Amino acid sequence: MAGAALFLHADNVSCSYWKKRNDFPPVPPDVEDRAIKAFADSISAYFNKTEGRGRNCKVEPYRRHNKEYFFAYPEDFGLSAVEWVNNALKNRASHPAFEIIFVYCESEGSLDIYAPKNTKAVPELQKIFAKTILNLDSLKDGTIDKRVYNLDPLADAEFKFQVEPESGIEQIEVTQLRLTLKHGSKRRIVLEADTKNNTQAVYDLLEKLSPPAYSITQTRVKVIFEAKLGKRAKTRTFNITYPNSCALGYDGDDLKIRKMLAKSGIEPQP
Repeated sequence: MAGAALFLHADNVSCSYWKKRNDFPPVPPDVEDRAIKAFADSISAYFNKTEGRGRNCKVEPYRRHNKEYFFAYPEDFGLSAVEWVNNALKNRASHPAFEIIFVYCESEGSLDIYAPKNTKAVPELQKIFAKTILNLDSLKDGTIDKRVYNLDPLADAEFKFQVEPESGIEQIEVTQLRLTLKHGSKRRIVLEADTKNNTQAVYDLLEKLSPPAYSITQTRVKVIFEAKLGKRAKTRTFNITYPNSCALGYDGDDLKIRKMLAKSGIEPQP
């Protein structure tokens, strides 16, 4: 039950905080107690040395499908609060934890790290993971913001998603496109349209506006699954943001959609 609750939590955290690398060697993870303790101790030592917190850390590993999840809880800065205790005011100290989630896929050579408000630590966390969990002596410097999702094909109204029949996906609609203009800085155009009566509404709007040269840096996609046993069809709407944010989990229908994105060239495989 604890694992299920943690998976649900990981699937619903803000996608903007996930940072992904997909250039890891396909090495099986070490999830023995010794390795998990070394992982926790290394996270603790890093934050204690660089920020003065993280004196303690606990890591809980779980596996789902072909991915290993590691939920890390380093100790945060201590807090003090005045509380009523037995009709008297007392000053009580607390030692909260902050959260870091690692999701590793051996077959893809990918590592996703969720570290809200700690994104600057991600490169070092990648190296700590590689050393303690993958038993790698070294890890080359990677680019957290390297392109993972290739959204430019979605600028073409004729683009076709590649869907496997067994996925149960019946229809896919692009409901929003964010265009970042290539000339000038920080200039964006967001196109959004109701696709209820016209699945190409966003593209009709794009053609009508005829913007200058641009790249697609964000899209919103609606996936409709086949209805079953008289039930209403399930839908899943999510955003993908360049370079590496995707508001999808790694289970159930979300996993089917991820496979569809990979097959369609939106999420390139290493």
